Amino acid sequence: KPYKGHHYLKTVFDNEVNLYLKNIINKNSVSLFSKIVLPYIQISPTSENSVNSDSIIKIKKIQFNIEKNSIDNAFKYLKTIDNYEKYFEITKIEIVKYLDFKNELLKLK
Repeated sequence: KPYKGHHYLKTVFDNEVNLYLKNIINKNSVSLFSKIVLPYIQISPTSENSVNSDSIIKIKKIQFNIEKNSIDNAFKYLKTIDNYEKYFEITKIEIVKYLDFKNELLKLK
């Protein structure tokens, strides 16, 4: 089970965040915007605006920890998101690969 690297993990997480946020918007809206425009735009949390959604705060913490190579903390925050296995399936798989590899290396010491 090779770990594909932090860059791949960051890319996969960003893509899954986009789908997760679109899903949240679609659940809360029946507008023409969500049906026509939403499939063609990329959505992600922004650093310019104040954030008050609990899920968005968790996503920003996960992104920060992935960027700082603190994968253990990223996984800790990922597990606090409802249905994270459904929305962040590939991210979870890659993080588990990384943590398994890290644990195997620690056993060699």
